Amino acid sequence: MFRLSVLGPLASREQLSRGELKKIIQELAAQTYQIPNSHRVHLAEKTRERWYYRWKQAGIEGLAGGQLQKFVLDADTDLLEI
Repeated sequence: MFRLSVLGPLASREQLSRGELKKIIQELAAQTYQIPNSHRVHLAEKTRERWYYRWKQAGIEGLAGGQLQKFVLDADTDLLEI
């Protein structure tokens, strides 16, 4: 999955120290990618940040598809799609 491969350095970490997320996202933003079905080669920092938080909340399922999926946590911390 392309989105998870872009998040690689972030997804492989259990914890990030203060300011580390921003630093890694900025470093990743400087890289070029072969983006599937696109002529673009760069991804915005905000895109990576959004993907990161979706991955943290919902795992791979949160990164699936081009349509933004919204998830909430119920009282038992199970994910519910809304």
